[in-house]
Amino acid sequence: MKNGAVTAKLALKLQYRIREYPKNHLSSSLLLKQLNNEIKAGLTNTAKKMISKLQEANCDGFGIEEEIKVHHHRLWEGKYKNVAIEEIPIKVDLQLELLNSGIIN
Repeated sequence: MKNGAVTAKLALKLQYRIREYPKNHLSSSLLLKQLNNEIKAGLTNTAKKMISKLQEANCDGFGIEEEIKVHHHRLWEGKYKNVAIEEIPIKVDLQLELLNSGIIN
């Protein structure tokens, strides 16, 4: 909550592994960073599309209204009680961590 307005932040920390020996030799830190950025961009785009569809359907699958109701009850009573979930901005923050690149060190 900031200045009487609510913004929801969907923050996820994901860990992943590359299990098979990569044909393009992912031993370079530059290639790993590029791969990480591409995966992050793809997952962020997918998350934004999913959130948009949920908001269009007025589906509060993340329980945002309940969080506002419980933690900011006065604000919920005064402003958000009859507000559609699509009117609440939801931001996506993904953090990725590569655990293994498939290369035996």
